[in-house]
Amino acid sequence: MTEPEPPAVAALSLADTATQPASKASEQEINPWDVQAAVDEDGNVQEFDYVKISQQWATKLIDQDVLERFERVTGHKPHRWLRRGLFFSHRDLDLILDTYERGDDFLLYTGRGPSSDAMHIGHTIPFEFTKWLQDVFDVPLVIMLTDDEKFLFKENLDQEQVYEFARQNAKDIISIGFDVNKTFMYIDSEFLSSGSNRHFSLNATEFEKLVTNNQVRGAFGFTGSTNIGSNSFAAKQCVAAFASSYPFIWGEDHKTYRRSKKLAATPCLIPCAIDQDPYFRLVRDNCHRMKFPSPKPALIHSKFLTALQGAGGKMSASNENSAIFMTDSAKQVKNKINTKAFSGGQETLELHREKGGNPNIDVPYQYIAYFEEDDDKLKQLADGYRKGEVLTGDMKKVCIETMTAYTKRFQEAREKVTDEVLDEFLRPRKLEWKGNQNPTKPKLDEPKEETGGSSLDADGKPMTKNAMKKAAKMAEVERKKKEKEAAAAAKKYLPVVSELRLLAPTPEKSTTAIQTNDDTELAMTLGQGIRLYPKAITWSVLISMTLIMEGFSTILVPNLFAMEPFRRQFGTLRANGNYEISADWQSGFVNGGLAGQIVGLFATGTLAERIGYRYTLVVGLLAMTLFILVPFFATTKIVLLAGQCLLGMPWGMFQCICTVYAADVCPVVLRAYLTTYVNACWVLGQLIASIAMRGMITNTTAWSYRIPFALQWVFPIPILFAVYFAPESPWWLVRQNRFADAKRSLRRLRTQPDGVSNVEFDAALVGVMQTMIATNEKEQQMQSGTSYKDCFKGVDRRRTEITCMVWIIQTLCGGTFMGFSTYFYEQAGLSSSHAFSLSLGQFALGLIGVFISWALMARFGRRTLYLWGQIFTFLFVLLIGILACIPQRRNITAVSPTAIDGSPQVVNIRSSALNWAIAALLLAFTLTYDATLGPICYALVSEIPSTRLRSKTIVLARNCYNTSGIVTNIMTPRMLNPTAWGWGAKAGFFWAGTSVLGIAWSWIRLPEPKGKTFCEIDDLFEKRVAARKFSIAPSCT
Repeated sequence: MTEPEPPAVAALSLADTATQPASKASEQEINPWDVQAAVDEDGNVQEFDYVKISQQWATKLIDQDVLERFERVTGHKPHRWLRRGLFFSHRDLDLILDTYERGDDFLLYTGRGPSSDAMHIGHTIPFEFTKWLQDVFDVPLVIMLTDDEKFLFKENLDQEQVYEFARQNAKDIISIGFDVNKTFMYIDSEFLSSGSNRHFSLNATEFEKLVTNNQVRGAFGFTGSTNIGSNSFAAKQCVAAFASSYPFIWGEDHKTYRRSKKLAATPCLIPCAIDQDPYFRLVRDNCHRMKFPSPKPALIHSKFLTALQGAGGKMSASNENSAIFMTDSAKQVKNKINTKAFSGGQETLELHREKGGNPNIDVPYQYIAYFEEDDDKLKQLADGYRKGEVLTGDMKKVCIETMTAYTKRFQEAREKVTDEVLDEFLRPRKLEWKGNQNPTKPKLDEPKEETGGSSLDADGKPMTKNAMKKAAKMAEVERKKKEKEAAAAAKKYLPVVSELRLLAPTPEKSTTAIQTNDDTELAMTLGQGIRLYPKAITWSVLISMTLIMEGFSTILVPNLFAMEPFRRQFGTLRANGNYEISADWQSGFVNGGLAGQIVGLFATGTLAERIGYRYTLVVGLLAMTLFILVPFFATTKIVLLAGQCLLGMPWGMFQCICTVYAADVCPVVLRAYLTTYVNACWVLGQLIASIAMRGMITNTTAWSYRIPFALQWVFPIPILFAVYFAPESPWWLVRQNRFADAKRSLRRLRTQPDGVSNVEFDAALVGVMQTMIATNEKEQQMQSGTSYKDCFKGVDRRRTEITCMVWIIQTLCGGTFMGFSTYFYEQAGLSSSHAFSLSLGQFALGLIGVFISWALMARFGRRTLYLWGQIFTFLFVLLIGILACIPQRRNITAVSPTAIDGSPQVVNIRSSALNWAIAALLLAFTLTYDATLGPICYALVSEIPSTRLRSKTIVLARNCYNTSGIVTNIMTPRMLNPTAWGWGAKAGFFWAGTSVLGIAWSWIRLPEPKGKTFCEIDDLFEKRVAARKFSIAPSCT
């Protein structure tokens, strides 16, 4: 009989994560952290290459010889999933068959992490196969429900909740049809606290002593900041595969401290998805080191069950539209398959009849292949589909009937599972099974029960105590040797980890690479960073150019208040014959832009997380190009105000994305420079705007302000091209589970040094990827999601407060003086030409200040610079207020420098001298601000938030800044405008008072993130380290 072609089964593992299709060419990724199908050059998602992964991980394919031996040994026809290659690979299945042939017992073991109260079809596949194996071999089965694991890993779940999930999932599993007499099921939190777990605990404790933290981290992806419970849980999961952990199953005493050597030698078989294989390498690599050694657990690997959407995605409990749940009604099943299931048919009925369909990519056919027992019927269905005789509707109809029947049987069985039935499965007891009653091979000699320390060597022969010690010592030497090799490879370039896809590394190698990533970043010099990351620097600089445009735009209107043609067009005539724009309208024009920025920022927080940073910037640039039309053609105050509001929305987009992108693409050593360069772009834009307006000062027509508006069209188009071709943030791609795209983005951001091979460079990228994934997972454990409300939960509440206050301080210190500088200089008594010239010089000083900040940051911390910057600006605004109190022309008694005898002389202080002194102080304020507060703010707001919530935290913080800016922009024109409060330079006293508040807060609450990786910053916040101890507190290692 001809076997049907195995269906192209695409993506489900025992993990409940969703992988989205990638859009560009990439290789397949299969490991516990990353499951993604390959994508060809045209962007088409490919089938998983299971032969390739088997070769890479050195597993054995289940071929025809294995199937024939299976049938010969068991007397049963192999399961349809074995025949069709849906369970395709194994480790040591031949040894399990040897055990069965001898008539010896082995343990069947599987489990589930209860993350929800309902299972989908993908969850039931491993249990259905396990049930079949139990029936065929007639052996004891243990099913582990790890509610403690879910509690440790999921920050948003409490113990009572996961325990209830476990009970509900246990009832679902029982509904598969397991025999209570052969099956022991346990919930960790219940069993491990009972009196029946002594041998389990003894095994776990011994295993914890044998296995290093590095091994656990490498196998499970843990980091130094992972809670200690997660590390200890690893031992529980490993010894769950030891038959000696459950002596009561065999009717043996489970209360004694003496464990059974005979039970320890009992083999174990674990059915699981292929991506879970690395987890069991930990127990396979160390089981022989136990006092009573256990054989390496054998495994049977399954392929992935595709999501409804087709190849490249997998069923997920968190995505209702990707899966068929066991609780779905017949109507829901029908609707999902008809509307969601990907079809391999043609676009039209005529074309389908002519060319036929492709069952290999047809999701309904793939589901049928799992549940149709008759191979001939399945082959006829596939052949008819290829010929066009079977239509898409026909295929979906068969699938609906099959799935409905399966879920209905399950639901009927589920109704019969009472609490009493469940409690019987959970009760520790002796199980009853028959095993192989007709062995065909002689039994091996049973190990003698003795307390004294003999063990088995690789050939199964006893070893003496000295031989065991020597073997353990040699294993430890080999482990340390491997660690040194990995560390040496890491120092050669970036953190290097053995490529999981190529080398199937031992746990130590992976962990060394993850840890080395942080160490290498911290040890990297500025010169090395520039040489290794020129691409990242280039792309970050180009992306940040959007803020040159914004700096240009935002400074235009406040400084146009000092331009006569602008005042004449939009102002009102005063009694002295001059035109003046009222303080209310001045506030309105400036605050209209800020109001638009608030809307744009909130939209960006959501939009960027959905479509990515690049496409969000593209939307903003296109909107900016369109909205410039409004102020350019404005002839009334209302239209100009509307234009400012509209332009504010793309400005808000630029503010958030540039800072986040700069922080995401660069290493620690460059992070401060590229995030503070954002401030340089602001200042550069303001400088260009000042030059443009200075050139228009002699123009008395409406073009004197329309030309500066029109100049804004110079920026968007070239920046748009740069943004479109820029690589997406790898951190954003990791959060979307698009790991192949993230790796490709990392490659575009880094330069391969001379002397580093392609394999080494690729391995370095994998090491960085693992660190990013581990950091992202840690942050997922620390908080439940990535919504705005999550910014105010747990440790993120403190991070949000700090980020918001850092930005608010820029308004508390009197920074609005700089925005109204030209108008301020005029109201301080200087001429318009001098006012514009000083504004020009002010922004030039601001640009110089950013460069000075780069030198200061190399020596001083962020907290130090931010605190002292506020102290100096406080002194400047205080002196501005004091000078403003001096009468415009006043004779005072002072020591004249020309008096030979030093006697007091009458000195005449002219008003022009006072005005220039005030102007000089504002210039000194600007230089200090842009050397400390201005750029350091961007470094802080990019480092303080968690990576998962960074964009939304920055949105909230920038909107706090904009809100406070609206208040100060209402107040500042009134302070300066002679038709309002008319304080003039005396406003310096007000800002001196608010500066004191900022200084006090910074001293108490502002931490020092300089020189720390995101993982270390996460760790310090999680430990709730005081702000003033951040720089000296130990962090994750």
